[in-house]
Amino acid sequence: MSFLHSDDSDDSESTSDVGKFLALAVVILIAIGGAYWFLSDSSGPTAEPVVVEAPPIVVEDEAPPPPRRPKASKADLPAYGSLVVTANVDSASVYVDDEFVGSAPFENSEIHIGMYSVRVTKKGYEDFVKDVRVYPGRKAEMRASLDLTPPSLSVQSDIPGATVFLDRRYKGTTPVTIKDVMAGEHQLTVSADGYEMYAEEVTITTGHRNVRIDFKQTVAGFNESIPVVHKHSFGRCQGVLMADANGIRYATDHKDSFAIPYGSLERFEVDYIKKNMNLKVQKGRNYNFTEQSGDADALFLFHKNVRSFLDKS
Repeated sequence: MSFLHSDDSDDSESTSDVGKFLALAVVILIAIGGAYWFLSDSSGPTAEPVVVEAPPIVVEDEAPPPPRRPKASKADLPAYGSLVVTANVDSASVYVDDEFVGSAPFENSEIHIGMYSVRVTKKGYEDFVKDVRVYPGRKAEMRASLDLTPPSLSVQSDIPGATVFLDRRYKGTTPVTIKDVMAGEHQLTVSADGYEMYAEEVTITTGHRNVRIDFKQTVAGFNESIPVVHKHSFGRCQGVLMADANGIRYATDHKDSFAIPYGSLERFEVDYIKKNMNLKVQKGRNYNFTEQSGDADALFLFHKNVRSFLDKS
């Protein structure tokens, strides 16, 4: 009996403990709920969002595009242009299509459009020529650069075909123009068969010089010639050695052609044993000749006849 009674007491105590736990839980829940309500209420009413309206965008009317400029037709273009010509030397003459238009610097603003040949000239200078196109309403400019004319010498004579030597070098027969002559003093010698030899010191600076020679007929009709070989320091050339009343000259296709007045001879002799004839120019070159045949007879006779003529002169 006591056993049963003891069990009832334990069940009662257990029931009492459960009730206390449930009561405590209810209290905690009520406290949490009250705190939540209090906090929510104290925050005040929720603020409503403010809506700001943007001002309306006013689109202005776009300005109309400028009117297009119509392309000019050929009929609308001006028929004239400008031409300006300058030069590196003063007072050079200007020619347009071979017509003299003035001196450089030259300018004309009423030149018909088109292509023109412009030539600029001045004495002592080489011509400057260039084609220039003139466009409508535009300026065409040309700069002429004139170079000095290389010195040259023209030789003419009253006897056509006279032999011309410059500094003892054959230059042809009259009339002849010798180009690209160096400026300075030069020995000009011109001869024609049956006439006295013409010899002159000519001074050439710049530009072109003309020399005209009037021959005087010689009294003596002395003429000798012989085919020879001229011996160089290296090599040789063939030609004709001639003598007349004016002097001795050597004609050849080689540059060693010469004409020597008798008064310019320092030595003129023949070595028959060596088959050689020697000519020495005063303060100049030394020339050695042999016969084309290989012997010395013709050389000896040529030398003898020249000496005989000089003794009689």
